[in-house]
Amino acid sequence: MLRHSFVGPARARRVAVAAAASAMLAGGVIPLLPTSASAVGAAQETVVPAALRSYNTRAMIRSTSTGSGHDGAGAQGVFHTQEGRTGVLWTRYADGESVAVPQRAGVSPAPTGSDVLAYKDADGRVEFWDATDGTSRSVQVPAGLGYLTAFDNLAVAFRTESAEDGTSTRIMHLLTPASDGSTRDVTVGGGPAGLQFGAPTGADARSVFLWASLDGRPRLVAVDRESGQVQSWSGPLPVAYRKVLIAPDHVVLFASGVAKVLVLPRADLSAAPAEVVLTGTADEMRGASDLAVVGDWLVNGVSPVTAQPIAGGRWR
Repeated sequence: MLRHSFVGPARARRVAVAAAASAMLAGGVIPLLPTSASAVGAAQETVVPAALRSYNTRAMIRSTSTGSGHDGAGAQGVFHTQEGRTGVLWTRYADGESVAVPQRAGVSPAPTGSDVLAYKDADGRVEFWDATDGTSRSVQVPAGLGYLTAFDNLAVAFRTESAEDGTSTRIMHLLTPASDGSTRDVTVGGGPAGLQFGAPTGADARSVFLWASLDGRPRLVAVDRESGQVQSWSGPLPVAYRKVLIAPDHVVLFASGVAKVLVLPRADLSAAPAEVVLTGTADEMRGASDLAVVGDWLVNGVSPVTAQPIAGGRWR
């Protein structure tokens, strides 16, 4: 039984696999070695055994630690490519069973930070394929809206409104599949006056997180996924911290190559962020690398992998 060994893109390398070759010496062919008279005319077979390998089958996870809600790992399995297999696979954590991801001409499936992939067609249709049961749902981006990105069974689109004074405002729309097969279109609303929405940066079953600006300074905004109403917004944030990880009780912001991460309580994004320095790292040297939040722990994919409590305490 072959075991799968997942490696990050920076560590992936091509592996040459030795293969068995066989040759049949059929009757009438001059033998390579002398044979007895009784053996003349009998078919002979030479088998060259395959070379043994001392390492596992290699695989590469799709989109690791993107910090934008588009990682290839979901709650039940992970999307990846695998040595010796074509296309993208989804492998279930529980039993290691793998299924092939549907391939569509001219459309590349996009990870959504879940067990769902999104296929965006040129005509504005977005199909969501669920690897856990093989089912599909879809939405249609309405005319006049620009498509931004997709998460788990949710597409984010926008339109631009211009005011009389010449300023423009981005109006955000949340598109989800309705039970009757149509598209449910919810407009994002609420929040303080002057809040200008930017790019989406993640979503889960409860909220969609958007970058925004207020008074010319970057903020992080949580929006209710069902109603489209703004739930909470942060205070001013450092420009460099553009990567976001969403956990049930926390939101973690980090920057590539920076050892310090910022942690916001999800219940109140306006609270002052806690600063946590990742164990065994330093700026520009093994900073945040393949960072993840597991429960109340920060897991950093340095070598060796480290885990430390978000609230502080002994690391492992």
